[in-house]
Amino acid sequence: MELGRLLGPLCLVLRRRRWSTVSLAAAGSALTVVCALAERLLHDPSWLTDATAERASLPMTVALARLPGSLFAPALDLPLWGAVAQLALAAAVVQAVCGAARAIGVGLGAHVTATLVARVILALGPLVPLGMPAATRFVLDTGPSAASLGLAAYVCTRLRCGVVLAMLAAVPVVELCIRPTTLAAHEHGAAAAIGALVALLSGRRGPDQHRCDLV
Repeated sequence: MELGRLLGPLCLVLRRRRWSTVSLAAAGSALTVVCALAERLLHDPSWLTDATAERASLPMTVALARLPGSLFAPALDLPLWGAVAQLALAAAVVQAVCGAARAIGVGLGAHVTATLVARVILALGPLVPLGMPAATRFVLDTGPSAASLGLAAYVCTRLRCGVVLAMLAAVPVVELCIRPTTLAAHEHGAAAAIGALVALLSGRRGPDQHRCDLV
C-alpha cells in the first residue's frame, strides 16, 4: 500500500507522458554520468576537481562553492548505476508529488546540511559519540546518496509511509553500527533526519492533498 502511495503519482505522469515532471531525475542522472565519465576517461581533470571535489579539509568558502557540484559526483565505492538509480528515483517521486521547486530545495538542502553536520562532528572529534578520526577531513563527500536519502525520507514522511521510512532510516543506522567512524555513515544519517524533519515542519497532509504536476 505504501509503495503504491509513493509511486502512484509518478506512474500516472509517466502513463500520461508528462516528461517535464521527471526533468530533475533526467538532469541529475545526466550530470552524474558526465561526472563519472570525465573522472574515468579524463583521469580527474582539474575543472572537475574544482567543481565537485568537496572535503572537510578545504576552507569553508571553497567547500560551499563545490557542494552543489559534489552532489553529482558518484562515490568511488558505489557503482555508477546505483548512484544514478537512487538519485533519479528519489527526485522523480518528489517532483511528481510536490513539484520541482520543493524537490530541489529538499535535495540540495539535505546534501548541504548533512555535509555541514559532518564538519561539526569532525571538529568536535572525541568529544562526541561515534566521532570520526582527523584523517576523515581528506575524504571526499558522499555524492548523490545523501540528497537521495533526504528526498526519500521527506516524501515518505509527507505521505505517511511509516514502514518504508523505517526501512530507509535503517540504512544509516546499520552503516553507523558497522562503520561508525566513516564520513558516509554520518552524512547519510544526517540527511535522512533532515528530510524527515523538513516534512514534519512543513506540515503532514494526506496523499490526496498533495500537489502532483499533471497539468
